[in-house]
Amino acid sequence: MSRKQNHFLISLFATLTLGAALLLIFNGVPAAAQNATQETVILGTIEDSQAQPVSGALVSLQNEEEVISSANSQADGRFVLTVPQPIPNEFNILISRAHFVEMNLHLDDEQISMLQTGESVVLDTITLPRKIGVAFWIAAVIFIVVLVLIASGATHNTLAALIGASVILGISYLGHPIYEGLYIFDFAGSIKYIDWNVIFLIMGMMMFIAIVEHTGIFQWMAFAAYRTSKGKMLILLPI
Repeated sequence: MSRKQNHFLISLFATLTLGAALLLIFNGVPAAAQNATQETVILGTIEDSQAQPVSGALVSLQNEEEVISSANSQADGRFVLTVPQPIPNEFNILISRAHFVEMNLHLDDEQISMLQTGESVVLDTITLPRKIGVAFWIAAVIFIVVLVLIASGATHNTLAALIGASVILGISYLGHPIYEGLYIFDFAGSIKYIDWNVIFLIMGMMMFIAIVEHTGIFQWMAFAAYRTSKGKMLILLPI
């Protein structure tokens, strides 16, 4: 077989391969889109009584006492709950989260009919009331005690904060198996409350001040303020 014939066969094979790939792509995209449109979902947003989004809430779709689908609310409070086929004639939505009152929603006949015809349902904004229980009062008392320790100077500020956090985590881990209402938050949840931007900002300021302090500028500023005010408190305090 000559070199020209080899080149022709390679070009023909490449052309056929490219055509088959394009055919699969263009046939696969509508099929995928069709499958996506066939998926029936329930969308909604969960907020607290202060209109703040509630994240981490468990949204369950229940038929009698069986959970057929579930999803968690995101940081903006929104959730997308997939409704599996076949869609029953009657079911309810259960929303639960720690420190919030459990809510049970019933869909009306019109919403169920929309789901059965393949249409998605968008729920009105759901307001989930907070639950003022034992965990709330324990956390409030610990917070007040930590503030008193810091204000009185009875212990170091960092030590007081660490003691308060340790007590809260200890009660959550040891008390929760005994009584569910003693759960405040776990270690993974506590990490989410740390603002690392503030931590590193304060760390950088402390390093900067520690270096500048060796130059004596703070002593000079104090002397200049005292000399300007001539010892008069009414002038020294504003300076």
